[in-house]
Amino acid sequence: MGQVEGMIILDTHIWIWWNQDSPRLTNFQKEIIDNSRTGGIGISNISLLEISRLVNRGRLVLPKPLKEWFSIALAEEGILLIPITSAIAIESYCL
Repeated sequence: MGQVEGMIILDTHIWIWWNQDSPRLTNFQKEIIDNSRTGGIGISNISLLEISRLVNRGRLVLPKPLKEWFSIALAEEGILLIPITSAIAIESYCL
């Protein structure tokens, strides 16, 4: 999880775990995410590509078809889809 001007930005795996109510997230982490709905919960467009790739390669099994999962996950209250800028693309490979 990261934070930008009052908005938190979820890592791809955190977003998946949160949407699937995974025990991998602590109650504290879930509380932070839920309390951030009003300030916004950022999801990078790159997460959509990462999830699609993981599902396609059989490394991730979702409880619903991918299109339906995205539709539900992106409709959660407070979710804001963040476009990939050149700065984000460059920084993502520097991590």
